Amino acid sequence: MLAYLPSQQRRQRGHIQAATDVLAARLSHHVASTLELVVCRFSRRPPVTRVNFYILGDTQESARLQFACRLIQQAVTRQKCDVLVQVDDEAQARALDELLWVFQPDAFVPHALLDPSGSIEEAPVHIGWHNDPGPHHQLLVNLSTQLPAFFARFERLSEVVVQQQDVLHYTREHYRHLRDRGYPITDHDMR
Repeated sequence: MLAYLPSQQRRQRGHIQAATDVLAARLSHHVASTLELVVCRFSRRPPVTRVNFYILGDTQESARLQFACRLIQQAVTRQKCDVLVQVDDEAQARALDELLWVFQPDAFVPHALLDPSGSIEEAPVHIGWHNDPGPHHQLLVNLSTQLPAFFARFERLSEVVVQQQDVLHYTREHYRHLRDRGYPITDHDMR
């Protein structure tokens, strides 16, 4: 009987070892594939903001704002985008707010001012002048003299350029900044 037990134990140990090896192999394969998935998912680079510069032949700021209104309207109606329009101050925001109501008699672009206090009106277009872009992330139309620090959270950035010295100066600075950092830029020469 004693001779029988050790061989039975050896067999049981052999089965246990084989089962352990199979389990370890499956587990290591599972862990490896899970790890590969995690590494792959978190090592992907976030999407890069695509940049469009619309270069107009006009020298008037009013032409720039009219073009921006048409661009915003197309983004909302055709592309179904949420849009943030960034300007320098509240006075410019209110002027653009008025222009969006009247720029085309047969067009309506639902929009609202982005309230600096944090309350957000329901609208596909918001006009902002401060450093909080709200919930937006699709299209930023930058009419500001500064390139907003938060621009990279957007899928697309659009700049509208007119042939006016101060506008040319700061939009060239924006262009250089974006180009030097490798953002894909498309020029639309409308002259």
